[in-house]
Amino acid sequence: MERRRHRLAALVLALPFVAAACAGTGQGLDDNGNPILPTLIHGWITDPQLKPVGPGVMFIEWGELWGGDYHWTTLVDENGYFARELPTAGQSAPQYGFHWYFPGSKYKYIPKPITLHPGQDNNINEVLFEGTSTDGLTALPADKGGWNISPEPTDDAMDTPMVGNPAVTPLGDGLVRLEIDAMAPKNPLSDQELVGDDLGDGIRMNAPGPVIDGGYPNGRYNVTMSLPPDAPDTVMFHFISNDHDCRNSDPLFVTAKVR
Repeated sequence: MERRRHRLAALVLALPFVAAACAGTGQGLDDNGNPILPTLIHGWITDPQLKPVGPGVMFIEWGELWGGDYHWTTLVDENGYFARELPTAGQSAPQYGFHWYFPGSKYKYIPKPITLHPGQDNNINEVLFEGTSTDGLTALPADKGGWNISPEPTDDAMDTPMVGNPAVTPLGDGLVRLEIDAMAPKNPLSDQELVGDDLGDGIRMNAPGPVIDGGYPNGRYNVTMSLPPDAPDTVMFHFISNDHDCRNSDPLFVTAKVR
């Protein structure tokens, strides 16, 4: 596990949008000709003893938490630090759903609804508490994070979702087809079979079969992602899967040619 964690840490440090996101470059002009300032986020993840939690991955939804409208991603480095620039939509208090995933035998996960201040630098610090409830989830009191929940500790990695056999297929015109095998041996998968790239875009993947009572099937997930015109020829993607007990897979990283 330590070898895998060190590899993830190296990947985090290699990504420019983690280190440079807070620079901000503006996002055009508003109707009055004034510059639209970027909405920035940055912060740290720690445990209750203030020890950094990382490395890991982060996905961001537009709108309510668990609404399924995933758009963005970034990584959490070994110091628990993350940063990302988001589009500024002009709303006074836009709502986002933040999801942090961490590798290891306990497969920790933090979901949280966040209201951001558009056009400003938003500092977001979270504490990862360890769940202990019998159903695998702990909803904390508001003064201790509230929405911060994590799976019941387990030493059996076979209880957790797994991802494997990734495929990246360029389709031309900036499109790329992404595929991954996702499997949860203990509980049904949730809708969080996600893929992100090192350009900062993140998206939910399509299920290979019917969703029954909210449970997503094991199988091969896929999605077609649109890359920006200035994307490099080679892109690094990261995949994650999560089940209904909020246990998540280790992030899986794949570097592939997209042109």
